[in-house]
Amino acid sequence: MVFRVTGATGAPSAQINAAIKAEQEVIKLEKRELSDFGKSLSTLRSNLKQLQQIGLEVNAEARRASISSSSSLDLATGDGDLVINTVANLSGISSGTFSVNGVDITVDITADTLNDVFSSIAAADTSARAALDAGEDFVTFRASSLSKSLVLDDGTSGFFTGTNVAVGTYKPKFGDPNLHEGSKIQKLLTEIGDTLDEIFDPEFEHLSAEFALAIQDTIKDGIKDSFGLVLSTTKNLNVLRASLGVDFDFTDTSRGIFKLDTNQFDRAFKNDFSDLNKFLFAENKGLTDSLISKLDELGKTSLDKLDPDLGPGFLVELKV
Repeated sequence: MVFRVTGATGAPSAQINAAIKAEQEVIKLEKRELSDFGKSLSTLRSNLKQLQQIGLEVNAEARRASISSSSSLDLATGDGDLVINTVANLSGISSGTFSVNGVDITVDITADTLNDVFSSIAAADTSARAALDAGEDFVTFRASSLSKSLVLDDGTSGFFTGTNVAVGTYKPKFGDPNLHEGSKIQKLLTEIGDTLDEIFDPEFEHLSAEFALAIQDTIKDGIKDSFGLVLSTTKNLNVLRASLGVDFDFTDTSRGIFKLDTNQFDRAFKNDFSDLNKFLFAENKGLTDSLISKLDELGKTSLDKLDPDLGPGFLVELKV
């Protein structure tokens, strides 16, 4: 872009050129702030991906809630496909109902096979599955999600007793989270919080309000989604506290939006890891998934859709 301004005599006007110079300085500042904003977004995405990787490592060691027969059923090959009342070793089962995670399942021992019952469990939205092992000696009931418990009740059929499975509540096991994992998570959360404070800082005064708000609102929605996993009844969407040591307060962004209570986080990590795991690493819309997916959406969005004054481009390019 070339500016050429002259006065009445054809000589450059000092006053107008000073105004042009001032405008050019503003443009430089806008570009610098845009670059800084982009670097913050890039840092945020990088740290979130690292946090996600820790979550994958933690959940790789996690075990779904499950329970197997306490002793062999001594079934012959193919017994699982025979009508239940024709299989001697299933004589402890009666026609009636039993429940899995509060969902009633009906069994008719004169018509259903063991595998028919397993199919009914899978089809009834119980969040559980059941199957015979390869040798058909044991039956295993397993929650279909890492975050779900398994609650078994004999009802009127005695189905679990008849398959040598103890009724009761079984919770998922998340292995033994160690302090090294906790310190890595805590360090990344602190870095993520610092970057979020930068992104929500009103000091980015030369960025258009529409552009900044478009990004901030997207990130804010992702954070609220993650809190919804552990605070389903929350009313105040501007102050989010989950008793896990990770808090967000959007009421005054100039003071920062993120706070990590390290003592509370340590307690949650040691004593309530299943909730913390669900909050940070949930399979559906956890903090990492919702934020990364939304940031990836932003990364594919041309800047002129967020703010026509910025012209075309992509947020992922702002880090350079």
